[in-house]
Amino acid sequence: MERFILLARMSAHLPIEAFLNAARRHRLIDSALAGRLHAALSAAKPTTPLEIDAWLVANQIITGDALTRVRKLLPDAAMWDDYQPHRPLAHLATGGMGDIWLARDAQSSELVVIKTMRSDLAMPISAVEVEDDGTVWLETGSGGTGGEASPGSAMQRRIERESRITRQLQHPNIVRCRDHGLTRSGNLFMVLDYHGSGDLFELITAHGRLPETVALSLIEQVAAALEASHRLALVHRDIKAGNIFLTPDGGAKLADFGFARSTRANRTQLTVAGSIIGSPSCMPPEQIEGRTDLDIRGDIYALGCVLFQAIAGTPPFTGTVQDMMRGHCSVVPPTLTSLHSEISAATSAIVERCLRKDREKRYATPAELRRDVQRALSALGVANGARVPLPPRPTSASSRLPNLQPTIAEPPPAIAVAKAVANAAVTTPATIPATIPAARTAPTVPVAAASPPIAAAVIAMAATPVGGIDPITPPLPIHAPAPAPAPTPTVSVTPAQATIPLSVSIPTAATALGDWLVLTDQDTTIALFARPRLTLGKLMGASVDICLRNYPEEQYRADCMRISRQHVVITVDQAGGFHLQDLSSANGTAWDGEALIGGRAVAIAPAIDHLLDVAQVVSLRARAVPSRSSIGCAALVLGRTKNRPGLAYALVREEVSLGGPGADLMLPGCPQGIAAWITWHGTHWSWRTATATTATPITPGMVIDGGTRRWSARAGDANVGV
Repeated sequence: MERFILLARMSAHLPIEAFLNAARRHRLIDSALAGRLHAALSAAKPTTPLEIDAWLVANQIITGDALTRVRKLLPDAAMWDDYQPHRPLAHLATGGMGDIWLARDAQSSELVVIKTMRSDLAMPISAVEVEDDGTVWLETGSGGTGGEASPGSAMQRRIERESRITRQLQHPNIVRCRDHGLTRSGNLFMVLDYHGSGDLFELITAHGRLPETVALSLIEQVAAALEASHRLALVHRDIKAGNIFLTPDGGAKLADFGFARSTRANRTQLTVAGSIIGSPSCMPPEQIEGRTDLDIRGDIYALGCVLFQAIAGTPPFTGTVQDMMRGHCSVVPPTLTSLHSEISAATSAIVERCLRKDREKRYATPAELRRDVQRALSALGVANGARVPLPPRPTSASSRLPNLQPTIAEPPPAIAVAKAVANAAVTTPATIPATIPAARTAPTVPVAAASPPIAAAVIAMAATPVGGIDPITPPLPIHAPAPAPAPTPTVSVTPAQATIPLSVSIPTAATALGDWLVLTDQDTTIALFARPRLTLGKLMGASVDICLRNYPEEQYRADCMRISRQHVVITVDQAGGFHLQDLSSANGTAWDGEALIGGRAVAIAPAIDHLLDVAQVVSLRARAVPSRSSIGCAALVLGRTKNRPGLAYALVREEVSLGGPGADLMLPGCPQGIAAWITWHGTHWSWRTATATTATPITPGMVIDGGTRRWSARAGDANVGV
């Protein structure tokens, strides 16, 4: 603990800024609470993570499970020397490769990102190549001696390679690598610039879609970064919105060169046997096909996918990983002008050329692409080289976090951090009207039809990269303390806000359904839960919400015994984000192909499909649906991918749409579009069609008429299951 004294010379704002940005990145606090905490912490002047931890415990501005979770963001004394000479300040994220920390840079005393590599990600190294300029290329594969991986495993050396490449690429549109080193346990880490305005994926998620000029300006800058990598004969291989970080003045910086590879003729051709590297939403056809002669035109294809996503609000192809891969290989996406008539023909043509299946017909170089983007910007009135301001992030309603919204007393003078802020209190949740938001809309994009099977491959998908958080807002006014209300239980499931009225008054029978609604017809069964947590396990009971098994049960009984009694849990945080945690199960849980560490929660990135594999028995497709009316997400939908696809589940905070492609919860046999909206109001459920202007409270036995589907409603029963 005495190690933390070494940080006493650090300016007080840095640990506070790191903690608040990390807490917002984990969706534990919103902008309003961040402002209040900033004011109170700045007055108390803690100078170390340990002092911030003591202040949180003493003040109880955040309480209960939320307090436990925010305290876990702070490093303990045991790891203080792990990243010498840099000092970790707050845990930013856990990715597929390891942990990511906000830290103090040893030389500049600025906030930086430390990217670590887990020691258990070992794979044999198939070859090593050292080029004339000293660059080291390491690749993994099944060939070679077949012996065990050395301590310097290939997955660890990938981060060393990324560090070398990024330090060689000195360019204003590339995230700078400052340093790299070894921890005391021998694991590699790298130190990168921190950009607190977040990444492009977060910006698209926040706004739905971006103005044409904003999207073009950002893509033009990324094309400039690709020009620099192209001059060094590098291909990135993992271009996606989450790897493009933003600056407050509208700048864009490309990151994550861990999958980069040389295209020089004399390189050693290496790969992982039977594997494809990249992100399926932006993967060029030749990369899916496993070709070894990848070049810069694959990156240009991926950048075209990002431009499509930024303007349309959704990637060119959606659905499962297999759906997206088939789409990239065999389906022509819609033009941007067909989706949004106001988009210029020049921009639509740029995307169309980038996304051609035949790479010979794409832009040959990033410079060619950049010239066309500059012409399109000029035609839209943007001067060459000018940056277009980013749209402001939507402000979030503080009422969405009722048990985290403090009324803080007048800021105390600089005092011992262990002392409490006098009379700090928690405000009472606001009353929510029994009405629901208007339907969300999104452009229709193709889900690829059946096509010749793609060779089986393991998708080495990087976790959604960590972006910064928009700068902390100025401290909000500090009010006089309100009388402390009676303690209320923490409730994270938030009823929907008002815009569409209920068609009738709420009948008493509507509340009889409780927080577990089951909808059934001849082909489908849908279990909808409005709870702060959902536990999945082997046997239905008081501690298990969803009994996981394959059907017919007799045929798969032995396999299902691999599932633990309580296997995995999904929770809702106070900002409306979803988290997944393996409950130290005997046979493990995989998330997007990566094994979860028991007891460690993983944030579920919204608006993209994830794959959840439970004990290698039950596979589920998971998708967090962004909220239209608040921060966080409206629902988390779970679909079965291999066995009994007509059975589906959803954890609902606000609302969820049911139907075919284009709906939140896609059901087999449903035509394209939304058949029905289901909304949770805190005490009861309601439904409406996609075009209805009023909603109807759901009562037991009611038939929900979705046109081609008619579902009967009943309350969930733990003795019956689904």
